[in-house]
Amino acid sequence: SAEPGAEELYELAVRQLRAGSPEAARQALYKLLHDYPQHDRVPDALFQLGESWAGVNADSATQAYERVAREYPNSPRAPTALYKLGLMAERRGDHNAARVYYQRVVAGYPHSEEAALARSKLSGRGG
Repeated sequence: SAEPGAEELYELAVRQLRAGSPEAARQALYKLLHDYPQHDRVPDALFQLGESWAGVNADSATQAYERVAREYPNSPRAPTALYKLGLMAERRGDHNAARVYYQRVVAGYPHSEEAALARSKLSGRGG
């Protein structure tokens, strides 16, 4: 039996997340990241890894989102990852960190949907 490719692993992970099985999703994502470290799906896989940890393990979610923003700044996932990092910082009461993340979204991705959301957070209307 052939090993699943990066696309198959990614699709499996997304299906598992939607089905409410984050652990199974993480297994597929970690395999994708390990077996296909240069694949175009890596930023998406890291982002979904963050999603799979969100609400369960904030540190792991933060690490995954940070990697997207740091290693794949041109990915369409980057502004979303930064915005989610801002939301997570807000939830833990770290308003300075949240502001920095929101400012990074606005500065780096001024025309993104996330920049509009971040601007409203920064102006005090969104929190």
